[in-house]
Amino acid sequence: SSGIKQSTGSSGINAEYGGAGHFFSIMLFVVLSLALVVGSSCQTSYYNYGTDYPMEMIPSAQSVVSGMLEGFDLDSMKYGLDMISGEICNKPSKCSQNMFYPCECAKSFNKFDSGKEECKMLPCTIITAVRDNIDYLYEDLSNAETYEDIVFAMRNILNDIIEGGICPCAKDLFKAIGGCMKAPILSEMVDVRAYNKIMKSPPVKKIWRDLQRPMCDCGLIDMTAMYGIARMMDQTRAANGTCLDKTDFITGVMADAMEMEGPSAFRDFVDNVASAFWCVDEEECREVMNEEFNNCCTRGFLKVFSKKNVRGVMKSGMLRGMLEYVVEDVDTRMIEKMFGQVIMSLKPELVCPEDGIYGEYISECDENMEM
Repeated sequence: SSGIKQSTGSSGINAEYGGAGHFFSIMLFVVLSLALVVGSSCQTSYYNYGTDYPMEMIPSAQSVVSGMLEGFDLDSMKYGLDMISGEICNKPSKCSQNMFYPCECAKSFNKFDSGKEECKMLPCTIITAVRDNIDYLYEDLSNAETYEDIVFAMRNILNDIIEGGICPCAKDLFKAIGGCMKAPILSEMVDVRAYNKIMKSPPVKKIWRDLQRPMCDCGLIDMTAMYGIARMMDQTRAANGTCLDKTDFITGVMADAMEMEGPSAFRDFVDNVASAFWCVDEEECREVMNEEFNNCCTRGFLKVFSKKNVRGVMKSGMLRGMLEYVVEDVDTRMIEKMFGQVIMSLKPELVCPEDGIYGEYISECDENMEM
C-alpha cells in the first residue's frame, strides 16, 4: 500500500498556478533523502526497520564532514590562495597573461558598468574572503557534530562573498564574467557563445534581478532555509518525534517512489509528497513549518519562481538545453512539463488551502517585497 495518503489539499496545486518554490531548499532535502534511503535499502529491509532506521537513512554530520575534508591540506590551500590573490589583487601597470587571472578578465572587470570602484576588484574580494575565512571554516567543520553546525560553519564565508562582494556588484556581474571567459584558457573549457546566449536571455536576466533582493536582504542561508533543512536532517536522524522529525514522511516517500510507474503516476506522487510534507495535523508543527520554510526570506526566494519566470524559462527551451548538457538519455520534454507542478508543490497555501496558517505571512511579506 502507498506510504503517503492522498490529501484533498493537493487539489489546490492544480486549481491555481501561482508563484512557487524555494526549489533549492525543500527539494534538495527530498532528493537527498530519497538517494540516501535508496542506498541504505540495499543493505537493510525497507519495511522492517527498527529504532536505528533514521540513523541508516541519513549519515551523521561527522561522516559527511570527514568525506569533505578527506585528503584536504589546509596549508596547501592557503599557499594556493596566497598565490592567486597575489596575481588578482595587484594592479599591474600593463596587462599580462598569467595562470590565475588572464588579461581578458582584468580588462573585463576594469570596465564594470556599475560605477563602483569596488566592483572592479570583485575577484580580489572573493578570493580574500575565502582566504580570510578558510581557517575558521576548517576549524568549525572539523568540530561539527550536527548538520546545523555545518551550515553555521559556512555563514561567514558566504556572507563575505555574497553580501560583501557580489550584492553591491550584482547588476553587471554576468557581463563581466562573460568578458573574462574570452580568455583562451577559459574559452577552451566553456562554450562562451552558449554562456552569453543564456545569460543575455530575458528570462535569466529577470530571474537574476528578482533573486537579488532576497539574496542580498536575507543572505543565501536564510533565503534557502538552509538552517531549517539542517535542523530537519538532525531531528530526523535522531528520530526524536519533534515537528521537524520527518522519519514517517521519508518512509512514505520511499514507499510511493517504489510503486511509481509512468508520468501520470509521477504527477500524483508530487502532489502526495507535497501534501505529506506541508499538511501536518498538529497546529504547533504547522507553525514550525511556517517559520522554517514559509517566512519572508523564503517567500522572497519563492517569488523568483513566479508564473511569468517559469513560463519564460519553458518558452526559451533553456531548461531542456541545460538538462541535455548535464544528463544524457533523459526525457527532457516530460521533465519540463512536470517542472511547473513540482515548484508549485512548494507553495504551502496551494498545497494545503484549508490550513489558513500558511497564509499568515503572505500579505505582510509580499507587501514588504514590493516596497
